[in-house]
Amino acid sequence: SNFGNVQSVTFTWTQNASVLDPFHWNIFGLRHPKLYLDEIDVYRDEAGVDVHLCAQSHSVETGTSLTISTRC
Repeated sequence: SNFGNVQSVTFTWTQNASVLDPFHWNIFGLRHPKLYLDEIDVYRDEAGVDVHLCAQSHSVETGTSLTISTRC
């Protein structure tokens, strides 16, 4: 189905630590892991459209969201 033109992307992630890897547990909420994004590429195969959105190295902390709407 056609969902129109991509104007923005909201990126969210959550870190999951294995029960067998206690060094990555965040029991007391003291760790705040982040991902740094430069660019998100969205390719709409049915329309042959490729959209490049620039995040400009913004960080996203686990459990939070980042909305990217600036085109590269």
